[in-house]
Amino acid sequence: NTTVKNNILFGQEFDQRRYEEAIKYSCLQSDLDILINKDETEIGEKGVNLSGGQKARVSLARALYKNSEIYLLDDPLSAVDAHVGNYILKECFVDYLQNKTRVLVTHKFESLKYVDYIYIFNKGQIVQEGTLENLQQSPIFQEIKEKYNMINKQEEAIVEQDEKKAEKEEA
Repeated sequence: NTTVKNNILFGQEFDQRRYEEAIKYSCLQSDLDILINKDETEIGEKGVNLSGGQKARVSLARALYKNSEIYLLDDPLSAVDAHVGNYILKECFVDYLQNKTRVLVTHKFESLKYVDYIYIFNKGQIVQEGTLENLQQSPIFQEIKEKYNMINKQEEAIVEQDEKKAEKEEA
């Protein structure tokens, strides 16, 4: 239990510029603006009073504030909406961290056009690797992409059904 700010600093000395950059590139500013005490708001144990996306972005802000040479990012875009995810991917991972080593674990095909090299895993084993250009011709890659597209269509259909149901209930 400590403040958002202390969660980001994680024991390091405060540096205003680094802190502001961490907030900016993790897309936390709008969240801080609505919190009662801004970045001095206390986070409950295990982030109980934050959404999944907010927890992910606080963790990202902590990593950015650390200013490491290597970033291991385990699906940091999964809990954020598409607009925020695109900003973090392009502005943070691609541009802001361009001179750092970045390892991104993701299930989002949209992210692949921004990476240098791809490893495809199955049951903990690398089954294929290469650039996006090389992998696009691969049967394994095509199979995964088809499954991904099918899942996305199913999720879109569910969202559409939920929206129609909400409209009927509202009417």
